[in-house]
Amino acid sequence: EYHGSNIPIISTLSEPYGASDWMPCTNDLEDKIDSIDIYITCPEKYQTAANGLLINKVTTAGATTYHWQHRYPIATYLIAIAVTEYAIFIDSCHISGVKMPVYHFLYREDSLIHANNFDLSKKLIQLFDSLLGTYPFIHEKYGHAQWNRGGGMEHQTMSFMKDLNFELNAHELAHQWFGNKITCQSWQDIWLNEGFATYMTGIAYEHIAPIYFPLYIQTQMKRIMYQYNGSVYCTDTTNIGRIFDSRLSYSKGAMILHQLRWLIGDTAFYKAIRNYLNDPQLAYQFSTSNLLIQHFEKTAQMDLKNYFQI
Repeated sequence: EYHGSNIPIISTLSEPYGASDWMPCTNDLEDKIDSIDIYITCPEKYQTAANGLLINKVTTAGATTYHWQHRYPIATYLIAIAVTEYAIFIDSCHISGVKMPVYHFLYREDSLIHANNFDLSKKLIQLFDSLLGTYPFIHEKYGHAQWNRGGGMEHQTMSFMKDLNFELNAHELAHQWFGNKITCQSWQDIWLNEGFATYMTGIAYEHIAPIYFPLYIQTQMKRIMYQYNGSVYCTDTTNIGRIFDSRLSYSKGAMILHQLRWLIGDTAFYKAIRNYLNDPQLAYQFSTSNLLIQHFEKTAQMDLKNYFQI
């Protein structure tokens, strides 16, 4: 692939079953790697993006070796690398009493355009940190790396994104809590990743640009209701199109949460989410729909089984 004036780019995309295409691994959701070290050697005119922190780079005879290090548990599909000519911007953000680096790896030809959204990125991090609890990888970083694919992918600590528009910015960031800190235990429960990320994009509008929040909710509802039937629970995980069905896994997942928020109230809603994210049995591990429901029921002191069966 190429961008700009025939500048080559290599990037990985592994969700759901692609990690074994480029590294020896298993494509499952049974356990997480406790830490990773990534070494990338490329011609010295290129820069690399990956998970965690860049702790070293050494150039010899026209080639540079980059050493990225990540010391949080990580699911296989969230490991990623990208190599091209990047313009690199290192910012910082104050959250939970910590000054955390925020990286932006942008195509040189686009860097001035996307730089306008650096402040938005920081606002989103601070917002989600306040609503959901501490950013899960606070001792390392959050970053964006531009790539050629449409949309984005929430690689842990370094989302790969087409651009830094509001919705994509918020959606991939929200995945750092929902999908990365706590990962669905099966692709059948993919709505735990995508439904939350979609709804948190709406929450971002509600707090940062509230005039757009009702329109965002209406858009999600119209997307769901243009046809009948369909569950957020994915019964055919061999069908990648069904796993990532925008109507069911994304929009309907989001509206299940929006309606639940109305049903139990804001206080219980956010408290249940924080309890869920901080559950020591789930944090940096895997979860199921039933485990999420149990947290909502316990916090709201309501039986929600009928609600989730409708």
